[in-house]
Amino acid sequence: MRPHIFSCLVCSLLQIYCRLFSAFFFVTAGRPKLGFSLVAVAGTMNACLDFLFMGPFGMGIRGAALATGIGYLVPAVGGVVFFLHGTGSELYITRFRRDFRLIAESCGNGASELVGQLSVAVTTFLFNGAMLRLVGVDGVAAITIIIYAQFLLDTLFIGFSMGVVPLVSYAFGKKAYGEVKQLVWHCIGFIAVASISAFLLALCCGSSVTGLFVPEGSAVYGIAKTGFSLIAWAFLFSGVNVFASVFFTALGDEKCSMVISLLRSLVLLAFGIIVLPHLSGFEGIWLSLPFAEAGTFVVSVSFLRWKMKDLS
Repeated sequence: MRPHIFSCLVCSLLQIYCRLFSAFFFVTAGRPKLGFSLVAVAGTMNACLDFLFMGPFGMGIRGAALATGIGYLVPAVGGVVFFLHGTGSELYITRFRRDFRLIAESCGNGASELVGQLSVAVTTFLFNGAMLRLVGVDGVAAITIIIYAQFLLDTLFIGFSMGVVPLVSYAFGKKAYGEVKQLVWHCIGFIAVASISAFLLALCCGSSVTGLFVPEGSAVYGIAKTGFSLIAWAFLFSGVNVFASVFFTALGDEKCSMVISLLRSLVLLAFGIIVLPHLSGFEGIWLSLPFAEAGTFVVSVSFLRWKMKDLS
């Protein structure tokens, strides 16, 4: 096996352990601050080592990879040590026991997240193709800026929802349905405020974000600025959609989670990219994002209302 391939595999495994411990296990064990601290230390160490390895040491891209791997080691090793001894926690590492049924159920329950990640490749291909056809390479550059900015704002909803997952799963597992419903209402309140904030931020600061990547007055700047004013509406709906998908995964309801994930990340989005440009030109490409989120929002709210009645 080539060294760089082996390094990629090691980094990928460390990243998996990092996400498991920081995003799930520490929260479930009631130690979210410890998980956050380890991730903060890892990020700081990664940034500092990037500077050292790629700067004074002149290691180039190999140095960047090494810095990333060392950064991931912090929460990975810290999590193993903490849960191996089970210090003050009911959650700890024990001897492995084969349970293929549980493994299969876990894979099926996480299928919606798998579909969501795979859909990104498909929709990115469609976005780029539509922009090349209607606007040219400037459009591709603009959509790249928009996608990165959208992901940056969506991480607020993703991070919050993933942090709530262990609490919902724990309450649901002990059949404390009243606690589950209370958690949902608290989450919806936070998401409503965060969604309006993300909408206003994208609407008012879109030109400033675009200016970080391309000079003001350029063709790419004009296209991306227009895009921000249109995709901003998607943030009014995306928070609930992200939460609903993760919520149903936490309850072990992979069917509802899969439907929500498929609608927002593939079915409605692909439909919008293909159809809307024929109705409103290249602006239809931008409108495909709020179209997909709004359509999924209706389904998400319907599923959540049904589940709240079912938990009564």
